[in-house]
Amino acid sequence: MRQQVVAIHKSAQADSSNASNDYSASADSMDCHATASAVSRNDKKALDCHATAAAVSRNDRKPTRLSLSLACFFALSGVMSASTIPANDPSNLLSQLESRTCRGYVDGRHHNNCYNIMWQTTNKQGATNSSMSGNWNFGDRGSYGDVSHYTYASVAVAYRPGGFSGKRFWFADNARVDHLAFNLKKVGEGDSPWLNLVNSNNLNVTTLDVIGDVMFEVKLGGNSSIDTINNAADRLSLTTNGDSSLTIQTLNQNRADSQLVIQEAPGSIVINTLHQSGGSVYQKTEEVGVANITGGHYYQGYGPVSGGFGPSGDGGQIGTLNLQGGAFTQYAGQITTANLSGGTFTHNGGTLSNVVLKAGGSGSTFVNGTDSAFAN
Repeated sequence: MRQQVVAIHKSAQADSSNASNDYSASADSMDCHATASAVSRNDKKALDCHATAAAVSRNDRKPTRLSLSLACFFALSGVMSASTIPANDPSNLLSQLESRTCRGYVDGRHHNNCYNIMWQTTNKQGATNSSMSGNWNFGDRGSYGDVSHYTYASVAVAYRPGGFSGKRFWFADNARVDHLAFNLKKVGEGDSPWLNLVNSNNLNVTTLDVIGDVMFEVKLGGNSSIDTINNAADRLSLTTNGDSSLTIQTLNQNRADSQLVIQEAPGSIVINTLHQSGGSVYQKTEEVGVANITGGHYYQGYGPVSGGFGPSGDGGQIGTLNLQGGAFTQYAGQITTANLSGGTFTHNGGTLSNVVLKAGGSGSTFVNGTDSAFAN
């Protein structure tokens, strides 16, 4: 295929007026709502991850200092403050993990992880420090009270690879969560585990932070929405549960090696504004209103397939692409307007309706790997 390479510099016809198939591992069938007596009687079938949650007083647990990397991430994102959610750093759990002193160890079982979950609803507040053997139901009224509204829910886990994948978390239908955070730290070599936010219909989250050594799936039902997602995880996968919709107002990705995968959802996913300064974004399909790229690599119509990466999906739609740095590769899909002021745009398929060469940038490189890149 003939390939054309055109260097687009800021002085060239500048318009100054317009200056994975990735999927989670199968989840455990266990749920963390066993009875408290299970631990005392050494019951090997179930552990209680919630029994002490409601009993912890407001002063039981003092906020710990954020690690430098985590503090920098939140500072850059501008979403974290002590007034909205307490610090919950998995690095503070490493000594318990090494000494196997987390509550919940029974005859040495479940010694591969140690977690701290902090939460506050409108009428209860608490924290649970233990090891996790099953799933987590934030919709349990007996433990959490008014489960229709969480001020925050924060999950920190230190773990050893192996035996900790497929854990599921869910909220009551129609619940609202002001700030939801997952932060995981791996000890030793091995694959990062999958965690899944699932089984929640019409969930409304104001801020979702996904951080650290984790492959995280969001798979919600009904008409769910998330105002802001800050992705600093190994991978964040977005899909829907059946013919449902997920609307995200703003998605930020800053970490240099994070991945975002916008799956071919059975329902619909709309991201109004996506900011990427690092990592990789794989848009298999669905809709992105505005994509602002200053670093990293964005792929349209391409992503994880069959244990590797390759062309996948119809590419979906992007309303406005603002490429200021990094790279963008289009394999399929539609782009209404591409504003190019930096980085490299490579066209391997799909259509472009309008390209604007923006002034003020360091210059873009346009690589046309097909006979025609333009719809008009």
